[in-house]
Amino acid sequence: MPARIRLVGAASVIVFVAAGCAQQSGTDENAEPAIGAVPVITEPSQVRLPLDPYRQTDDQIRLFSKAHQILSRDCMRRFGLDWTVSAPPQSTGQDTVKSGVLTTADAAKYGYHNPDSAITKTGNEASAQITPDQQAVFTGKGPSTFAGQPVPPGGCAGEANTKLTGTAGDPTNAHGPIVSRLATDAYTRTTKDSRVRMVVNAWTACMKKAGFDYANPDNAGDDVRWRGQTPSDLEFSTAKADAACRQETNYTGVFVTVETAYQERLIEKNSQQLDAEKKSAETALRNATKVIGGG
Repeated sequence: MPARIRLVGAASVIVFVAAGCAQQSGTDENAEPAIGAVPVITEPSQVRLPLDPYRQTDDQIRLFSKAHQILSRDCMRRFGLDWTVSAPPQSTGQDTVKSGVLTTADAAKYGYHNPDSAITKTGNEASAQITPDQQAVFTGKGPSTFAGQPVPPGGCAGEANTKLTGTAGDPTNAHGPIVSRLATDAYTRTTKDSRVRMVVNAWTACMKKAGFDYANPDNAGDDVRWRGQTPSDLEFSTAKADAACRQETNYTGVFVTVETAYQERLIEKNSQQLDAEKKSAETALRNATKVIGGG
């Protein structure tokens, strides 16, 4: 017997009734994990996922990026090349939806646009044009020597990475490869989970009543028509309907609850790798702080 959902009260809180093997919490990785009560989530601050402590914060990413630029600049100077240290950009200027939450206020003000979205670029990536010599020495993808000196493995970028992390791994990445892989795995499993599919169906039905036809919330937010510099009237109306339907069905509450269960399962299985990656990030943070402190 499959799991069932029941809409309760004006807020339409989704309550799951566990039944059959789909809800069992055994060792079968393909079985859907059991979940507890589903909270009503209406604000991004309410979202807490188990993998979050293993991720780097926006402030840490900015710190790593700045330290990386300083170390790269010092390296480039050894070769007689300029390298500008610039402030990392604060946002990408897109995506109102945060942690699966689309608030009514944001939808009405920004549509699916938002100037406060996550950082995805370092200062160097957003900087002005660089010369072929600068590119070759910075990346290490060129001659083994330049200006009579050996180019370090991975170029000046690789040297900066090594000084910050002890390895060639790039500390300016938003999070490490293990965290990224596990988060993607958990998210993919969540989208296929029967309980999430049911709440998506409820959301789709709600949107159709409002005059919009989308298979899921991601398709609504990623509509190519929303890629303009400013939101259109259609984008505003779609986003407002989307926000209302997420609240009516408690889409985010269900999605986050199920995703939490999958992440917890993956953390238990990969705890040693996660702990090692976290320690490496902590080392890089300490080194970056010293670099910034030294100018």
